[in-house]
Amino acid sequence: MKATGAQIRQIAQNQGLTTATVIPSQFAEIEYLTVELKKFKTAFFIMDNQSFDFSYSHTYNAKTDKTTYSKPKGF
Repeated sequence: MKATGAQIRQIAQNQGLTTATVIPSQFAEIEYLTVELKKFKTAFFIMDNQSFDFSYSHTYNAKTDKTTYSKPKGF
């Protein structure tokens, strides 16, 4: 699924979730839109530099320090 940043933010807002834009490094050309799913769990959506749409990248669990690639429900 590809979506605009506004669409992902709207889906998150409808579910009461928090979003943020993250650029891993000032030199990186990568931009993520993150959705905080739970206290320690964050979904990352990566931006396509040509279309500027976002697609699901991964989910990171800070409590367990694990990355998974199963898309969260609703996205």
